[in-house]
Amino acid sequence: MRISILAAMIALLTGGTVSAQYHPYAVPASLSALAYVPYYQARNTLPQPTELPQPQAERAPATPPTGGPLFEGQMSRALDGESIIDPGSEYVFQDDPGYLGEAGYVPGVVSGNWFVGVSGLVMTRANDDFVDLTFDATPGGSEPVLLRTNDSFDWSGGSQVDLGYRVGCRTWLAATYWWLDPMESSGMVTDPTGQLNSIFDFRSLDFSPTETVNDLYNGARAQAVWRSSEFHNVELNVLNSPVWCPCDCIRVSWLAGARYFQFRDAMLFGTAHDFTEFGVSPAYDAYYNIKVQNHLIGAQLGFRLDWRATCRLTAFVAPKVGIYNNHITSRQAIYNGLGEYAYRFADGAVANIRSDENCFAVLTEIDLGLNYQVTCNLSIYGGYRLVSAAGVALATEQVPYLADDFRAISEIDNTGNVFLHGAFAGVLLRF
Repeated sequence: MRISILAAMIALLTGGTVSAQYHPYAVPASLSALAYVPYYQARNTLPQPTELPQPQAERAPATPPTGGPLFEGQMSRALDGESIIDPGSEYVFQDDPGYLGEAGYVPGVVSGNWFVGVSGLVMTRANDDFVDLTFDATPGGSEPVLLRTNDSFDWSGGSQVDLGYRVGCRTWLAATYWWLDPMESSGMVTDPTGQLNSIFDFRSLDFSPTETVNDLYNGARAQAVWRSSEFHNVELNVLNSPVWCPCDCIRVSWLAGARYFQFRDAMLFGTAHDFTEFGVSPAYDAYYNIKVQNHLIGAQLGFRLDWRATCRLTAFVAPKVGIYNNHITSRQAIYNGLGEYAYRFADGAVANIRSDENCFAVLTEIDLGLNYQVTCNLSIYGGYRLVSAAGVALATEQVPYLADDFRAISEIDNTGNVFLHGAFAGVLLRF
């Protein structure tokens, strides 16, 4: 009996331990049980957010986009005047309004709203139609012409100043002023025997009752001609310069504005009757002086074509054409070395005639050159310039058939043309 009771107790204890090892609801020994938290504490405790892993930042491309929607979108925004700058990339697509003046386009980021340029000019004017002045009056000779007005003009130096301010994304307001020192030419013939005669016929013009103008211009020992021309130019233009995209090799810009162009032309024809030099006997020296001034005021249009050879070097051509009102003033005078004017013996009219008129004129200009970009703000440039004006008065075309015809002298011939050409070189700074 006692043995049965002891066996039952051992079986009960052994079976309980095994059941505990495989009970479906028992907590394994390898896991710790959750700590008990009272309800009144759990409802006032908010769960902490779980921090999720973040993706790594994308790196900027090592090369600029070459195609696809992204590139097309950048180009369309750039053409609309927006700046596209990627802070994480070394490539910047920036809208630069550029410059239409001689220095051309300034690449890189926008470097200021002002520009100033200074350049030097070396130019001359083409010879106009010659006028015969003096012939050899030796008896029995063929009377060859010895003196004409077609002597070549000297090369003249000058300067140009450009100043501009940006008034819009691609629009500039620019002022330009250039001038040339007087261009001069001269010619002289001498004959100690006094056989020089003038082509001109001064007929009834006298210096005194006993001495006519023809007496001094015929049988002279020296005769000479002096020519002088002077040019000034002022412009105020609106410049429009489109964006120069990285993929472009050619860019076209345009301008429109007002222009004032002044051209002075003078001719002095002198005779020395008694000596082969002027000024030795002033009372027997005589001078025929013709001066005309052309004041062209009008409007012009132009464009500029730039071709980029390298990232710093560009070639350009910039033509301009305008229509103008030309206000011409003229003065013709005949006087001796003492400053006494000749007069017409019949009515006493003095040979000092002034006149003026207005006429239509056309002015064209073409610049051809190269521009080199030193820095984003500094460039140097040089080239060749051609300037042509039609509908102007020239001194050599104001000579009447008869030099004592004061009415014909007062009528201005405005059918002349003047042609300038020469080189320019300068520097431009943006700030």
